[in-house]
Amino acid sequence: MKQLITFLIFSYFLLPGLVQAEIPFGVTPKEITVSGSVVPTEEEINLVGFLRNTGKITNDYVYASGNRIGVKIGSIDYSIHFWNVGKMGSDSGYLWWKKDYSKAVIYLNYVVSENGFIIGDSQDGSKLGLPNSWPMEPATEEPKIKQASCIMEFSGGPTGTFVGTCNDGSKISGRIGAGSFIIFDKIQKKTNNDEIELALIPVTGVDLRLNNEFSDWKMDESGLVDSGTRFNSLSGQVEIRHDSEPNGWKSAQLESILYVDDHIKTGEESEAILSFADMNTFLLKQETEIVLNTPPSKTNKLKLVTGKVMANIRKMILDGSMEIDMSQAVAGIKGTRFILTETGNESKIEVTEGEVVFRSKTGNQEVNISVGESVTSTANGLSEKSTFNAMVADNELLHAT
Repeated sequence: MKQLITFLIFSYFLLPGLVQAEIPFGVTPKEITVSGSVVPTEEEINLVGFLRNTGKITNDYVYASGNRIGVKIGSIDYSIHFWNVGKMGSDSGYLWWKKDYSKAVIYLNYVVSENGFIIGDSQDGSKLGLPNSWPMEPATEEPKIKQASCIMEFSGGPTGTFVGTCNDGSKISGRIGAGSFIIFDKIQKKTNNDEIELALIPVTGVDLRLNNEFSDWKMDESGLVDSGTRFNSLSGQVEIRHDSEPNGWKSAQLESILYVDDHIKTGEESEAILSFADMNTFLLKQETEIVLNTPPSKTNKLKLVTGKVMANIRKMILDGSMEIDMSQAVAGIKGTRFILTETGNESKIEVTEGEVVFRSKTGNQEVNISVGESVTSTANGLSEKSTFNAMVADNELLHAT
Protein backbone atom coordinates (compact mmCIF):
# COMPACT_ATOMS: atom_id res chain seq x y z
CA MET A 1 0.00 0.00 0.00
CA LYS A 2 2.84 2.40 0.87
CA GLN A 3 4.40 1.83 -2.55
CA LEU A 4 1.03 2.45 -4.25
CA ILE A 5 0.53 5.75 -2.44
CA THR A 6 4.07 6.81 -3.34
CA PHE A 7 3.43 5.95 -7.00
CA LEU A 8 0.15 7.89 -7.05
CA ILE A 9 1.82 10.97 -5.55
CA PHE A 10 4.66 10.68 -8.04
CA SER A 11 2.19 10.35 -10.90
CA TYR A 12 0.08 13.32 -9.80
CA PHE A 13 2.93 15.78 -9.32
CA LEU A 14 5.62 14.68 -11.73
CA LEU A 15 4.23 12.75 -14.65
CA PRO A 16 2.36 15.69 -16.23
CA GLY A 17 5.71 17.41 -16.58
CA LEU A 18 7.47 14.34 -17.93
CA VAL A 19 4.89 13.03 -20.37
CA GLN A 20 4.87 15.51 -23.27
CA ALA A 21 3.98 13.36 -26.23
CA GLU A 22 2.98 16.29 -28.41
CA ILE A 23 6.42 17.90 -28.33
CA PRO A 24 8.44 16.81 -31.40
CA PHE A 25 11.47 14.62 -30.85
CA GLY A 26 14.63 16.65 -30.27
CA VAL A 27 12.80 19.77 -29.06
CA THR A 28 13.47 20.99 -25.51
CA PRO A 29 11.16 23.43 -23.68
CA LYS A 30 12.78 26.85 -23.93
CA GLU A 31 11.72 30.28 -22.72
CA ILE A 32 11.80 32.90 -25.48
CA THR A 33 12.01 36.69 -25.21
CA VAL A 34 11.43 38.83 -28.29
CA SER A 35 11.94 42.60 -28.08
CA GLY A 36 12.17 45.56 -30.40
CA SER A 37 10.49 48.81 -31.45
CA VAL A 38 7.75 49.80 -33.86
CA VAL A 39 7.40 53.31 -35.26
CA PRO A 40 3.75 54.38 -35.46
CA THR A 41 2.41 56.25 -38.44
CA GLU A 42 1.03 59.73 -37.97
CA GLU A 43 -2.47 58.32 -38.44
CA GLU A 44 -1.94 55.86 -35.58
CA ILE A 45 -0.26 58.00 -32.92
CA ASN A 46 1.04 61.50 -33.46
CA LEU A 47 0.29 64.40 -31.11
CA VAL A 48 -1.73 63.03 -28.21
CA GLY A 49 -2.76 64.01 -24.70
CA PHE A 50 -1.53 62.71 -21.35
CA LEU A 51 -3.80 62.40 -18.31
CA ARG A 52 -1.82 63.18 -15.18
CA ASN A 53 -4.05 61.32 -12.73
CA THR A 54 -4.24 58.07 -14.70
CA GLY A 55 -0.86 57.89 -16.43
CA LYS A 56 -2.67 57.12 -19.68
CA ILE A 57 -2.32 58.47 -23.20
CA THR A 58 -5.43 59.60 -25.06
CA ASN A 59 -6.28 60.76 -28.57
CA ASP A 60 -8.36 63.55 -27.03
CA TYR A 61 -7.06 66.68 -25.34
CA VAL A 62 -8.55 66.87 -21.86
CA TYR A 63 -8.17 70.44 -20.63
CA ALA A 64 -7.54 70.23 -16.90
CA SER A 65 -4.76 71.54 -14.71
CA GLY A 66 -1.74 69.21 -14.73
CA ASN A 67 -2.68 67.33 -17.90
CA ARG A 68 -0.67 67.70 -21.11
CA ILE A 69 -1.31 68.27 -24.77
CA GLY A 70 0.97 67.87 -27.78
CA VAL A 71 2.81 64.79 -26.49
CA LYS A 72 4.43 63.01 -29.46
CA ILE A 73 5.14 59.28 -29.47
CA GLY A 74 8.31 58.37 -31.35
CA SER A 75 8.01 54.59 -31.06
CA ILE A 76 6.52 51.70 -29.11
CA ASP A 77 8.99 49.35 -27.42
CA TYR A 78 7.68 45.79 -27.16
CA SER A 79 8.79 42.75 -25.19
CA ILE A 80 7.15 39.33 -25.69
CA HIS A 81 7.80 36.38 -23.37
CA PHE A 82 6.63 32.80 -24.05
CA TRP A 83 7.72 29.14 -24.06
CA ASN A 84 8.52 27.54 -27.43
CA VAL A 85 6.39 24.45 -26.65
CA GLY A 86 3.39 26.44 -25.46
CA LYS A 87 0.24 24.55 -24.54
CA MET A 88 1.60 21.27 -25.94
CA GLY A 89 4.15 21.31 -23.10
CA SER A 90 1.42 21.12 -20.44
CA ASP A 91 2.71 21.83 -16.89
CA SER A 92 5.98 20.87 -15.27
CA GLY A 93 7.17 20.37 -11.69
CA TYR A 94 5.61 20.09 -8.26
CA LEU A 95 2.34 21.76 -7.42
CA TRP A 96 3.99 24.71 -5.66
CA TRP A 97 6.43 25.55 -8.50
CA LYS A 98 4.66 24.40 -11.61
CA LYS A 99 5.65 25.97 -14.93
CA ASP A 100 2.73 26.87 -17.17
CA TYR A 101 4.23 26.53 -20.64
CA SER A 102 1.11 27.93 -22.30
CA LYS A 103 1.35 31.36 -20.62
CA ALA A 104 2.66 34.25 -22.73
CA VAL A 105 2.79 38.00 -22.15
CA ILE A 106 3.51 41.13 -24.19
CA TYR A 107 4.62 44.43 -22.63
CA LEU A 108 4.35 47.71 -24.54
CA ASN A 109 6.09 50.94 -23.53
CA TYR A 110 5.64 54.38 -25.05
CA VAL A 111 8.82 56.16 -26.13
CA VAL A 112 8.15 59.92 -26.08
CA SER A 113 9.86 62.14 -28.67
CA GLU A 114 8.18 65.43 -27.64
CA ASN A 115 7.12 66.16 -24.06
CA GLY A 116 4.31 68.51 -25.03
CA PHE A 117 2.83 71.31 -22.89
CA ILE A 118 1.55 71.21 -19.32
CA ILE A 119 -1.86 72.78 -18.78
CA GLY A 120 -2.15 75.34 -15.99
CA ASP A 121 -5.20 76.61 -14.09
CA SER A 122 -7.91 78.22 -16.18
CA GLN A 123 -7.33 81.98 -16.35
CA ASP A 124 -10.99 82.90 -16.35
CA GLY A 125 -12.34 80.04 -14.28
CA SER A 126 -13.86 78.50 -17.38
CA LYS A 127 -14.75 74.82 -17.15
CA LEU A 128 -15.76 74.61 -20.79
CA GLY A 129 -12.40 73.28 -21.91
CA LEU A 130 -11.71 76.13 -24.31
CA PRO A 131 -8.05 76.09 -25.42
CA ASN A 132 -7.49 79.83 -25.01
CA SER A 133 -8.69 79.78 -21.39
CA TRP A 134 -5.87 77.53 -20.19
CA PRO A 135 -2.21 78.66 -19.93
CA MET A 136 0.43 76.29 -21.38
CA GLU A 137 4.00 75.71 -20.27
CA PRO A 138 6.56 73.64 -22.23
CA ALA A 139 7.14 70.35 -20.41
CA THR A 140 10.76 69.69 -19.45
CA GLU A 141 10.28 66.12 -18.19
CA GLU A 142 8.88 63.11 -19.99
CA PRO A 143 5.42 61.99 -18.87
CA LYS A 144 5.40 58.70 -16.97
CA ILE A 145 3.03 56.78 -19.22
CA LYS A 146 1.43 53.62 -17.90
CA GLN A 147 2.74 50.43 -19.52
CA ALA A 148 0.34 48.39 -21.65
CA SER A 149 0.37 44.60 -21.38
CA CYS A 150 -1.54 41.52 -22.49
CA ILE A 151 -1.67 38.08 -20.85
CA MET A 152 -2.02 35.40 -23.51
CA GLU A 153 -2.10 31.66 -24.11
CA PHE A 154 0.31 30.24 -26.72
CA SER A 155 -0.47 26.98 -28.49
CA GLY A 156 3.22 26.22 -29.15
CA GLY A 157 5.53 25.57 -32.07
CA PRO A 158 6.78 27.51 -35.10
CA THR A 159 3.23 28.06 -36.40
CA GLY A 160 1.54 28.50 -33.01
CA THR A 161 -1.20 30.98 -32.12
CA PHE A 162 -1.64 33.58 -29.38
CA VAL A 163 -4.95 34.58 -27.77
CA GLY A 164 -5.39 36.74 -24.69
CA THR A 165 -6.69 39.77 -22.84
CA CYS A 166 -4.97 43.13 -22.36
CA ASN A 167 -4.94 45.36 -19.30
CA ASP A 168 -7.52 47.65 -20.89
CA GLY A 169 -9.91 44.71 -21.30
CA SER A 170 -9.49 44.35 -25.08
CA LYS A 171 -8.86 40.96 -26.70
CA ILE A 172 -5.76 40.19 -28.74
CA SER A 173 -4.89 37.36 -31.12
CA GLY A 174 -1.88 36.54 -33.27
CA ARG A 175 0.34 33.79 -34.63
CA ILE A 176 3.88 32.75 -35.45
CA GLY A 177 4.72 32.43 -39.13
CA ALA A 178 7.30 29.91 -40.32
CA GLY A 179 9.14 30.17 -37.01
CA SER A 180 10.48 33.54 -38.20
CA PHE A 181 8.07 36.24 -37.01
CA ILE A 182 5.15 37.01 -34.73
CA ILE A 183 2.18 38.94 -36.05
CA PHE A 184 -0.80 40.16 -34.03
CA ASP A 185 -3.64 40.44 -36.52
CA LYS A 186 -6.67 41.24 -34.39
CA ILE A 187 -7.48 43.57 -31.50
CA GLN A 188 -11.07 43.62 -30.25
CA LYS A 189 -12.45 46.32 -27.95
CA LYS A 190 -13.92 45.36 -24.57
CA THR A 191 -17.14 47.11 -25.58
CA ASN A 192 -18.07 49.19 -28.60
CA ASN A 193 -17.72 52.38 -26.56
CA ASP A 194 -14.24 51.62 -25.22
CA GLU A 195 -11.03 52.89 -26.79
CA ILE A 196 -8.25 50.45 -27.58
CA GLU A 197 -4.97 51.11 -25.78
CA LEU A 198 -3.06 53.25 -28.30
CA ALA A 199 0.15 51.22 -27.95
CA LEU A 200 -1.64 48.16 -29.36
CA ILE A 201 -2.45 49.83 -32.67
CA PRO A 202 1.09 50.20 -34.18
CA VAL A 203 2.06 46.58 -33.36
CA THR A 204 -1.03 45.17 -35.08
CA GLY A 205 -0.28 43.87 -38.57
CA VAL A 206 3.51 44.23 -38.23
CA ASP A 207 5.79 41.19 -38.32
CA LEU A 208 7.84 41.18 -35.11
CA ARG A 209 11.01 39.31 -35.97
CA LEU A 210 12.30 36.15 -34.32
CA ASN A 211 15.92 35.00 -34.45
CA ASN A 212 16.21 31.25 -35.04
CA GLU A 213 14.33 30.42 -31.82
CA PHE A 214 12.59 27.55 -33.64
CA SER A 215 15.62 26.24 -35.54
CA ASP A 216 15.32 22.83 -33.80
CA TRP A 217 11.77 22.32 -35.10
CA LYS A 218 11.23 20.64 -38.45
CA MET A 219 9.27 23.23 -40.42
CA ASP A 220 7.94 21.01 -43.17
CA GLU A 221 8.33 17.45 -44.40
CA SER A 222 9.66 18.79 -47.69
CA GLY A 223 12.55 20.49 -45.92
CA LEU A 224 11.48 23.83 -47.45
CA VAL A 225 10.94 26.95 -45.38
CA ASP A 226 7.54 28.65 -45.35
CA SER A 227 7.99 32.24 -46.59
CA GLY A 228 4.96 33.47 -44.64
CA THR A 229 3.52 34.87 -47.88
CA ARG A 230 0.08 33.83 -49.16
CA PHE A 231 -2.26 34.53 -52.06
CA ASN A 232 -5.02 37.04 -51.40
CA SER A 233 -6.58 36.75 -54.82
CA LEU A 234 -6.08 34.76 -58.03
CA SER A 235 -7.44 35.56 -61.48
CA GLY A 236 -6.80 33.54 -64.64
CA GLN A 237 -3.72 31.34 -64.99
CA VAL A 238 -1.31 31.62 -62.04
CA GLU A 239 1.43 29.03 -61.46
CA ILE A 240 4.08 28.31 -58.81
CA ARG A 241 7.18 26.11 -58.65
CA HIS A 242 10.06 25.43 -56.28
CA ASP A 243 13.44 26.86 -57.30
CA SER A 244 14.94 23.34 -57.37
CA GLU A 245 12.29 22.11 -59.85
CA PRO A 246 12.62 24.13 -63.11
CA ASN A 247 9.93 22.06 -64.80
CA GLY A 248 7.70 21.71 -61.74
CA TRP A 249 5.13 24.43 -62.51
CA LYS A 250 1.70 23.74 -61.02
CA SER A 251 -1.53 25.71 -60.77
CA ALA A 252 -1.69 28.03 -57.77
CA GLN A 253 -4.51 27.78 -55.24
CA LEU A 254 -5.57 30.34 -52.61
CA GLU A 255 -4.49 27.91 -49.89
CA SER A 256 -1.08 27.18 -51.50
CA ILE A 257 1.90 27.43 -49.14
CA LEU A 258 4.58 29.63 -50.70
CA TYR A 259 8.11 28.65 -49.74
CA VAL A 260 11.38 30.56 -49.78
CA ASP A 261 12.81 30.70 -53.34
CA ASP A 262 9.48 29.73 -54.90
CA HIS A 263 8.74 31.19 -58.35
CA ILE A 264 5.32 32.67 -59.08
CA LYS A 265 4.12 33.63 -62.56
CA THR A 266 0.94 34.94 -64.11
CA GLY A 267 -0.27 34.17 -67.63
CA GLU A 268 -1.92 36.37 -70.22
CA GLU A 269 -4.89 38.36 -68.81
CA SER A 270 -4.12 36.93 -65.36
CA GLU A 271 -3.33 38.55 -62.02
CA ALA A 272 -2.43 37.55 -58.47
CA ILE A 273 -2.35 39.46 -55.18
CA LEU A 274 0.25 38.38 -52.61
CA SER A 275 -0.11 39.18 -48.92
CA PHE A 276 3.06 39.24 -46.83
CA ALA A 277 3.21 38.50 -43.11
CA ASP A 278 3.34 42.22 -42.27
CA MET A 279 0.12 42.88 -44.25
CA ASN A 280 1.98 44.44 -47.19
CA THR A 281 0.54 43.47 -50.57
CA PHE A 282 1.87 42.96 -54.10
CA LEU A 283 -0.27 42.89 -57.22
CA LEU A 284 1.29 40.80 -59.99
CA LYS A 285 -0.01 41.97 -63.35
CA GLN A 286 -0.29 39.70 -66.41
CA GLU A 287 2.78 37.86 -67.74
CA THR A 288 4.84 38.55 -64.62
CA GLU A 289 7.29 36.30 -62.75
CA ILE A 290 8.79 36.87 -59.29
CA VAL A 291 10.93 34.87 -56.84
CA LEU A 292 10.47 34.96 -53.06
CA ASN A 293 14.18 35.20 -52.31
CA THR A 294 14.54 35.10 -48.54
CA PRO A 295 12.67 33.99 -45.42
CA PRO A 296 11.03 36.68 -43.29
CA SER A 297 13.79 38.82 -41.81
CA LYS A 298 14.54 42.48 -41.22
CA THR A 299 15.46 42.78 -44.87
CA ASN A 300 12.83 41.15 -47.08
CA LYS A 301 14.11 40.34 -50.56
CA LEU A 302 12.09 39.63 -53.66
CA LYS A 303 13.21 39.27 -57.27
CA LEU A 304 11.20 40.55 -60.22
CA VAL A 305 12.21 38.36 -63.18
CA THR A 306 9.87 39.87 -65.74
CA GLY A 307 6.61 41.75 -66.01
CA LYS A 308 4.92 44.34 -63.81
CA VAL A 309 4.33 44.52 -60.05
CA MET A 310 2.30 47.08 -58.11
CA ALA A 311 3.12 47.22 -54.40
CA ASN A 312 1.41 48.67 -51.34
CA ILE A 313 3.90 48.73 -48.45
CA ARG A 314 1.79 49.93 -45.55
CA LYS A 315 4.31 49.95 -42.71
CA MET A 316 7.45 48.17 -41.58
CA ILE A 317 9.16 47.42 -38.31
CA LEU A 318 11.71 49.94 -37.00
CA ASP A 319 14.92 49.67 -39.06
CA GLY A 320 13.20 47.14 -41.32
CA SER A 321 13.35 47.38 -45.09
CA MET A 322 12.51 45.57 -48.30
CA GLU A 323 14.68 45.15 -51.37
CA ILE A 324 13.37 44.19 -54.78
CA ASP A 325 16.00 42.89 -57.17
CA MET A 326 15.59 43.57 -60.91
CA SER A 327 17.85 42.90 -63.88
CA GLN A 328 19.34 46.42 -64.00
CA ALA A 329 18.56 47.90 -60.56
CA VAL A 330 17.59 47.34 -56.95
CA ALA A 331 14.67 49.14 -55.28
CA GLY A 332 14.98 49.81 -51.52
CA ILE A 333 11.67 50.42 -49.79
CA LYS A 334 10.70 51.49 -46.29
CA GLY A 335 6.98 52.10 -46.68
CA THR A 336 5.26 53.39 -49.80
CA ARG A 337 3.31 52.49 -52.95
CA PHE A 338 5.01 51.99 -56.29
CA ILE A 339 5.02 50.15 -59.63
CA LEU A 340 7.93 48.14 -61.03
CA THR A 341 8.20 47.03 -64.67
CA GLU A 342 10.88 44.59 -65.85
CA THR A 343 11.73 43.53 -69.42
CA GLY A 344 15.08 41.84 -68.84
CA ASN A 345 16.97 44.76 -70.36
CA GLU A 346 15.19 47.64 -68.63
CA SER A 347 14.10 48.07 -65.01
CA LYS A 348 11.56 50.84 -64.44
CA ILE A 349 10.04 52.33 -61.28
CA GLU A 350 7.06 54.65 -60.82
CA VAL A 351 6.22 55.94 -57.30
CA THR A 352 2.60 56.71 -56.47
CA GLU A 353 3.03 57.42 -52.73
CA GLY A 354 6.07 57.97 -50.49
CA GLU A 355 9.66 57.60 -51.64
CA VAL A 356 11.86 54.77 -52.96
CA VAL A 357 15.65 54.53 -53.20
CA PHE A 358 16.46 53.19 -56.69
CA ARG A 359 20.01 51.91 -57.25
CA SER A 360 21.47 51.01 -60.65
CA LYS A 361 23.61 47.89 -60.92
CA THR A 362 25.84 49.84 -63.30
CA GLY A 363 28.22 51.96 -61.23
CA ASN A 364 25.89 51.79 -58.19
CA GLN A 365 24.20 55.06 -59.14
CA GLU A 366 21.47 55.84 -56.63
CA VAL A 367 18.50 58.22 -56.70
CA ASN A 368 15.50 58.95 -54.50
CA ILE A 369 12.22 58.67 -56.42
CA SER A 370 9.22 60.61 -55.08
CA VAL A 371 5.49 60.71 -55.88
CA GLY A 372 4.76 61.15 -59.59
CA GLU A 373 8.36 60.45 -60.60
CA SER A 374 9.68 57.64 -62.78
CA VAL A 375 13.19 56.38 -63.60
CA THR A 376 14.43 53.60 -65.88
CA SER A 377 17.69 51.69 -65.40
CA THR A 378 19.57 49.99 -68.24
CA ALA A 379 23.08 48.61 -68.78
CA ASN A 380 24.13 52.24 -69.30
CA GLY A 381 22.85 53.38 -65.89
CA LEU A 382 19.91 55.49 -64.74
CA SER A 383 17.78 57.69 -66.97
CA GLU A 384 16.69 61.20 -66.09
CA LYS A 385 13.56 61.47 -63.97
CA SER A 386 10.26 61.76 -65.81
CA THR A 387 6.73 62.34 -64.52
CA PHE A 388 3.45 60.43 -64.82
CA ASN A 389 -0.11 60.65 -63.50
CA ALA A 390 0.42 59.15 -60.04
CA MET A 391 -3.20 59.63 -58.96
CA VAL A 392 -4.63 57.33 -61.64
CA ALA A 393 -2.05 54.60 -60.96
CA ASP A 394 -2.45 54.94 -57.18
CA ASN A 395 -6.23 54.58 -57.39
CA GLU A 396 -5.79 51.34 -59.34
CA LEU A 397 -3.32 50.02 -56.78
CA LEU A 398 -5.45 50.93 -53.74
CA HIS A 399 -8.56 49.47 -55.35
CA ALA A 400 -6.74 46.20 -56.10
CA THR A 401 -4.98 45.73 -52.77
